[in-house]
Amino acid sequence: MKNIGTRVLRLSIACLILLVCSSCGKERGGVPPDEKEAVKRPRKEAVKSYRKAAEQGDAEAQFHLGVLQDHKEAVKWYRKAAEQGHAKAQFHLGANYYFGLGVLRDDKEAVKWYRKA
Repeated sequence: MKNIGTRVLRLSIACLILLVCSSCGKERGGVPPDEKEAVKRPRKEAVKSYRKAAEQGDAEAQFHLGVLQDHKEAVKWYRKAAEQGHAKAQFHLGANYYFGLGVLRDDKEAVKWYRKA
């Protein structure tokens, strides 16, 4: 019975993560593949701008910088924002631990950050 409950919980968490992550992409205005080249320059400028604010401790900038990075670098920025109480960063950090993206997979750590979010 416990095995089925664990599977249902994991499936529920995965569905919730997909739902939240898909809405995050809509906020950023997902880019069609043929337009990606045109977006590279503004993305570099955004990273530069967010990095400056993030390095000064701005949690919102730290979160957005994490979104623009590879998984390993994202975890670093999500953690900085999450430790300041940024709910979206806490959720994303939990997702990274749950799926093992940029960190070793750790269900306990994932649940810790999901609960804080």
